[in-house]
Amino acid sequence: MAVVLCVAGPISVTNTASASQYQFSTVAGRPAAWGWEDGRTNGCAFYNPNAMAVDAGGNIYVADSLNHLLRVITPAGEVRTVAGRRLPDDGTGHHESEPGDGLGSEAHFYYPAGLTLNLAGNLVVADSWHHTLRIVTPEGRVTTLAGVARQYGHVDGQGALARFNNPVGLALDAVGNVFVADQGSHTIRKVTPAGEVTTIAGADGEAGTADGAARNARFNQPSGLAFDRHGNLYIADNGNSVIRRLTPAGQVSTLAGAAGLPGHADGSGAAARFWNPAGLAVDGAGNLLVADRGTHVIRLVTPAGVVSTLGGTPGNGGLADGVSEKAQFYSPFGLAVDHDGSLLIADAGNHVIRRGTPPAEPRLALRMLAGRPHLEVVGVPGRAAVVEYRRAMDDVEGWQELERSALPDGTRSFTDPAGIAPQRFYRMRP
Repeated sequence: MAVVLCVAGPISVTNTASASQYQFSTVAGRPAAWGWEDGRTNGCAFYNPNAMAVDAGGNIYVADSLNHLLRVITPAGEVRTVAGRRLPDDGTGHHESEPGDGLGSEAHFYYPAGLTLNLAGNLVVADSWHHTLRIVTPEGRVTTLAGVARQYGHVDGQGALARFNNPVGLALDAVGNVFVADQGSHTIRKVTPAGEVTTIAGADGEAGTADGAARNARFNQPSGLAFDRHGNLYIADNGNSVIRRLTPAGQVSTLAGAAGLPGHADGSGAAARFWNPAGLAVDGAGNLLVADRGTHVIRLVTPAGVVSTLGGTPGNGGLADGVSEKAQFYSPFGLAVDHDGSLLIADAGNHVIRRGTPPAEPRLALRMLAGRPHLEVVGVPGRAAVVEYRRAMDDVEGWQELERSALPDGTRSFTDPAGIAPQRFYRMRP
């Protein structure tokens, strides 16, 4: 719908353009080359990064899964290791890790695969192959919140009495409880700040597709989790290749995709297809963002279940920055939304961290400069925009082209060479 803004008396501007494309870029890591190295973002190295969380200071924490480390990317562009110890590796990422808490390198992780920040500002880590949940302070002090390292299973209870089976995705609710996608047991668990573990949805060892009351519902290797502002918990049901929703009332439904029918199709509800969806995040507009790992793309799902592809080419894994489908990913896993509204992507198969910048709201602004109309165009980088004018909204000559701009960086400003007119209207279109 067009919006008319009246500026400087009779001169008006009409905004008619729209955009939905993200610009994807590489933030940190050595593209397509796994390894370990701290330092500047363009010289550091990761090994299969799987999850991220952003703190109030803009620090991006990364679960560097096959390095078995917790790393941080600072706003100044430095990458450093916060906690964990990297052990010699044969290229598979598997080794015998000694469990242990402590400060920094005194602590050991074994394939950390999920991150969230709790209300105290500490990180909660799903230490997947140790089958535990850990707490990490900003200084790097590591303690175990629940579970016992190397002892997997499915037991509810307090702290060390509880057991998990490959916990992966984490999400924090409004009162500070951590929800866990316990992948190996096909369940969703809840952990209080005091470490009390209960099973919220699904049944241990019973993979399935059933919707319904939470404990009657069935999942198949659930992966990513994310809460929306209404308290709904979204679940990337990895093994079923669908997106599920758990309401605050305890009802599970399938929001999008068809269980057991992996693939790639945009559309509404059961008409859409996913393939092993992994990480989830919710954007500022309440849309769900999905790392669709099997098809190497990033998807967007509206609250009504309408699915579209945000970035990447379905089935074409690779590494390329660019706009929308021109970008390429390889087994993207973890997602997080930064404070500026941009999307952070743990591009696991490429061993890098990517950023998707949402398009600026297309607009045409008008101001008087030295007594002449000066127009400022904001559009989609790399796309053309046309500015048109007419003398009156009922002018029989209609809209006439004033300037066509390529907008390589998304912006353009210029002065109308005709100068001020008794009355003049402007609009922008793609």
